[in-house]
Amino acid sequence: MINKLLDYSFANQNNTVMVQNYMSRFLIETASDSFIDGLKKNLILRTQKSQDVYWNEFLSWFYVQQKEFGKAFIQEKAVFKREANNIENIIALGEMAVDNNQKDAAQSIYEFIIENNQDIGLQVYAYQALMKLKITNAEEKDYATIKTELDKLITDFGINENTVDLQLLVAHFYCFNLGLPKEATNLLDQTLALNLNTRNNAKVKLELADILLYNEKFNQAILYYVQVEDNMKNDEMAHEASMKMAKANYYKNDFDWALKQVKVLKQSSSLLIANDALEMFLLIQDNSVEDSLRSALKDFSKADFKLYQHKKEKLYKILNPFLLNTKETL
Repeated sequence: MINKLLDYSFANQNNTVMVQNYMSRFLIETASDSFIDGLKKNLILRTQKSQDVYWNEFLSWFYVQQKEFGKAFIQEKAVFKREANNIENIIALGEMAVDNNQKDAAQSIYEFIIENNQDIGLQVYAYQALMKLKITNAEEKDYATIKTELDKLITDFGINENTVDLQLLVAHFYCFNLGLPKEATNLLDQTLALNLNTRNNAKVKLELADILLYNEKFNQAILYYVQVEDNMKNDEMAHEASMKMAKANYYKNDFDWALKQVKVLKQSSSLLIANDALEMFLLIQDNSVEDSLRSALKDFSKADFKLYQHKKEKLYKILNPFLLNTKETL
C-alpha cells in the first residue's frame, strides 16, 4: 500500500497534498508502528536511490508529522543545496520547532538562515527569532551577554521601518528583564517617530503602554491602549489592548471599571483573551461579595502587579503575610 501511494504521488505530483493528508489521517488514527516504520524506511530508500528533491521534501514532511524537526531540517538543507532560492520551508520549520519547544533544532535552523541568506529582512527576522529564543531560555547571569548582542544588532541594522519587531524585542528586554524602562521608552519613542504603517504603529504603542504600566504610569498607559483599541477596530489587537486596559485598571484598584471591561471581553472571538477576561471577572466578582472594602483583592492585585513587573522579592514580601493570614483563617 505504501509503495503504491508513493508511486502514485510521484507520478501525479499535483496530488501530493491529497496523498499526504490521507497518510496523516492513517498515522493519527492507527498509530501503527509497522506503518510508521514502513513509510520511513521506504522514503529513506527513495532519497538514497533518487536525486529528485521530491523525496527529500516528502521525508521532511514525514519527520514534521513525527515532530522530529531536527531530522526534517536535514532534509530541507538537502533541498536547499539544490534549490538555493527555496528557503520558505526552512523558515516555517523554524517556527514549528519554536512552537514545539525544540530549542536546539530551532537555533540550528535560524543560524542556517542567517548564514545562507543575503536578504536583510530575512536576516533581521532570523536574528530576532534567535535572540527571542535565547531570552526565553536565559538565566539572569546571561542577561549582560544578551544585551550586548541585542545592542550590536540595533547598531548593525539600524532603527528603521524594517527593524520594528527587533526594536520591540530589545525594548521589552530592557524593561522587563533588565529593569531599564527609561532606556526602553527612549528606543520606542524613536520607533514611533518613523513612518510606520497602522499595524506597526499599534504594536509599538502596545509595547510602550506595557512599559509605562511597568513604570506605574497607569493613566498614560491606558491612553495608549485606548488609541490602539480605536485604531485597530475589529482586529484581535484591539481586543488585546482592551484586555491590557482592564488589567491596568485592576492593578490601580479601579475594580468596577475593570469588571465592566472584562464583562464585554468574555465574549471575545479570541479564546485566549476570552479566558483571561473570564478569569479576571470571576476573581473580582468572587472577592467583592463578602468583602465590601475588597481588602484581600487589593493585596492580591498589588502582588499580581509585582509579578507583572518581574519583581519577585517584593512579590514574596506582599504574599507571605497574606498567606499566613489565610492559613490562620483556615
